[in-house]
Amino acid sequence: MFTYFFSLVIIIFEAICCNLFYDVFCKENSRLRKSQKVLLMLSLICCYYLCGLFLSDMLILKMTLVVLAAVIIMSFYFEISIKKSVIFALLYQGLSIIVDYIAYISNNTIISKAGEVQKGYALEGSLVVIFSKITVFLCILLLKKHFGKKSTETLPDKIWGRFMFFPVFTIITIIAMIMTFQYTKNEVQANVLYSISLGLAVMNIFVYFLINDIVTSEAKLHEKEILGLQFKNQIDMYRSISENYEIQSEKKAIAKAFEHFAAIGMDGLMLLDGEQVLGFSM
Repeated sequence: MFTYFFSLVIIIFEAICCNLFYDVFCKENSRLRKSQKVLLMLSLICCYYLCGLFLSDMLILKMTLVVLAAVIIMSFYFEISIKKSVIFALLYQGLSIIVDYIAYISNNTIISKAGEVQKGYALEGSLVVIFSKITVFLCILLLKKHFGKKSTETLPDKIWGRFMFFPVFTIITIIAMIMTFQYTKNEVQANVLYSISLGLAVMNIFVYFLINDIVTSEAKLHEKEILGLQFKNQIDMYRSISENYEIQSEKKAIAKAFEHFAAIGMDGLMLLDGEQVLGFSM
């Protein structure tokens, strides 16, 4: 029973990582409601779980169906074509396979004293799986940091350090657990370690979304402040233009008045000069 629960949690974690991987490069479908997005994610989790439950011995078929499910569901979740969805699904699956292989080889050659994953209560193998999934999650965060285009992803390194801290801490903790608890005395101890490792994996997701919500709120407030300053600057600019226009208009009016008075003055002088000439000739 605990094995099925463990598998379900890992599958949910993997589906969320798949969604986050797509989110690095794609834009969510704005036409979908939140309930529809949740339904799509549940569909992806069910596909992953059924493939793992019934096709565990047929690896190639299992991987093909998993990729196909991700392609179809994520093409609805995000505003992308099927071709792009195929590319991203293959990239994510490739990343997962590479990280799984590196984690397994590293455990066999560096950590595991027996040179292979122990079968007693399948604890060591399960810890290696969690280690692999957390490493994939960390890789996705690094991809978000370097390739993310959203305002919440173009953040200073100090903010990104908050996102990176807990996955790195979890990886170190899992490695310590693998090295320390390779042999468990009983099933109760194994279940306790299962619970701790699963709790750390779940906490990574909760902490990520918690920090992401906080950063998103801060980013929105910052954008509102910037828009407010831009609006204020535009008002000041329009006011300055209006004042300059009024000043220029006044200057032009005064200049015209002077020209008018000057013209009147010249006409008056010419008239006076004419009268003097006439008077002299008489």
